[in-house]
Amino acid sequence: MNTFSNYSAVIFDFKGTLANDEHIVKKAYSTALSDLGVEPIAEGEFPRGRNDKDIAAKLGEPRGVDPQLLIAGFVENYRALSNQTLLAGAKELLRTLHEHGIKLALASGTVRELVEPILQRNNVLDLFDAIITSEDTAMGKPDPQGFLLAAQELQVPPNKTLVIEDSKAGVLAAQAAGMDVISVEDLPGVPYASLVELHQEAKQLP
Repeated sequence: MNTFSNYSAVIFDFKGTLANDEHIVKKAYSTALSDLGVEPIAEGEFPRGRNDKDIAAKLGEPRGVDPQLLIAGFVENYRALSNQTLLAGAKELLRTLHEHGIKLALASGTVRELVEPILQRNNVLDLFDAIITSEDTAMGKPDPQGFLLAAQELQVPPNKTLVIEDSKAGVLAAQAAGMDVISVEDLPGVPYASLVELHQEAKQLP
């Protein structure tokens, strides 16, 4: 059976799932801290898979830095460091799912001002029926709020929604929302596939 046959909607994470950016996120935060004149990120301190509000609070508050100021510095550095490309297979997968009438949403823990310009630059922004960012939710992953809000906007029940993720926190959030999930990273106990492989599956939809 095709991976997508049982679903009316697919919700994507952004950082590390669609965006080719995992190598620069930590660096962008580290540079922002340096620019603010405080100590850099310690080994093992960076909280992977969390939203930017949580990351900025965890890194900023112990250093006496306003989290909002840190997020602003992160966004500026991210834009400078990023080539703003999507991972291989991302654009093709999004377009193919859209062409087959599957609703698309983004549920990301980063800020809208970072996400939307990159999607626009890659000519896929208009393919999304809903975009949920950290500004839209009180709780970040592993809380399911972002995924549930996306499904609500799509008007698709959780059991007809598939989530594409790359982090343990994101997987837990999808499962808590009652949604099936596939990871683009090899995580224990979670179905794994690359975006290129998922695109090949999507092309087989009737």
